[in-house]
Amino acid sequence: MTSLTRGIGFAAASFLVLDGLIGAGIFALPTRMAETLEPASPGYFCCFGFLSCMHRKTAA
Repeated sequence: MTSLTRGIGFAAASFLVLDGLIGAGIFALPTRMAETLEPASPGYFCCFGFLSCMHRKTAA
């Protein structure tokens, strides 16, 4: 019977770094945007959400 090795390879480590970058972009960027734009930030979020939905319809 073969035993499983307990380690992390280069690909897994690379995906962990990529996961951290994506997570930071999802949570840190909207927070920074809300702090910068303050009262107008809800309008900008709605506008960018609408534009991203329109982009998906035209790209597909």
